[in-house]
Amino acid sequence: MCSLLALEADGGKPDFHRWRIAVETMNQLSTVMAMSSEKLGSVLNEEERFTIPPAPKTPSTPGRERLRSQVRKLSSLSQGIRCLHAKMQILREDSNRTLEESEDVSELGSSLMAQYESIGVDLQSLTQAWEAGKASLAINIDKHERRISHASNGLRSPAPSLGGLTVVEEDGSPADALRALNGECPSNRSSMTVSVSDEEIYEAIAIPKQRSTFSREERIAKIQEERGRQASLRERRDATTNMLKELESVINTRPQRPKTGRITSV
Repeated sequence: MCSLLALEADGGKPDFHRWRIAVETMNQLSTVMAMSSEKLGSVLNEEERFTIPPAPKTPSTPGRERLRSQVRKLSSLSQGIRCLHAKMQILREDSNRTLEESEDVSELGSSLMAQYESIGVDLQSLTQAWEAGKASLAINIDKHERRISHASNGLRSPAPSLGGLTVVEEDGSPADALRALNGECPSNRSSMTVSVSDEEIYEAIAIPKQRSTFSREERIAKIQEERGRQASLRERRDATTNMLKELESVINTRPQRPKTGRITSV
C-alpha cells in the first residue's frame, strides 16, 4: 500500500507502463487474497460445526440409538468447549485493554479473580459432562459385551477329540464314554450336569410407541378446551380469594365496641 501511494502520476507516457504493472500486481494480490479468504472461511466453518454422521438407511436398533445419543453428547461437549474458548478470548482482550488504557490497576486483580472463578465453574460443568458421557459409554459397551458372551455360551457344541467329535461332555468320566460307545444311555449325573449347565437366553423386543390418532384440528381443539378449563378454574380461585380479602378488610375496618364490665350477682 505504501509503494502504491508512492507512485508518481504526472500524466506522461511513462505512467502507462508503471501503472499497468501496478494494476497487474493488484489483480494478482486480489486473487491470492480471495483464495486465502475462502480457505480461512472453510476452516472456521469446520471448527464451528460439529458434523454428525447422517442416519443410515438400515432400520434403527437400540444399539444404534444408544451410540447416536453418545455422538450427540460429544457434540454438546464440543460446543461447550468452543463457548469456553470464546469466553476466555473475550476476557483476555478486556483484561489487556484495561491494563494498557487504565491508569489505576488496583481493581484489576479482583476482576481477574472473578474471571478465574467463572472459568472454573465452566470447566467443572464440562468435566462433569465428560465424566457422565464416558460412564454412559462404558456401561453400554459392558452391556453389549455381556450380551455377546451370554449368546456365545448358549451355543453349545460337542467337545473335539483326537478321533473327531465326541458325544461326551468335557467333564464326563471314562465310564460315560464307554456307555456311549456301547450304545447305552448316559448316567443320571451327566444328564443332570447338562441340564443344569444349559442356559436359556430370552430376548425382549420393545413394542414401538403408538402415535396419536388425533388430527391436527382435534389436537388444537383439545388444547383450547384444556386452556379454557384452566382459565375458568383460575377465575374461580381468584374470585374466592378476592371475596376472602373483602371480608377480611370489612372485619378490620369495623369499629370495635368498648368493653363493658359485667356485674354478676351471687
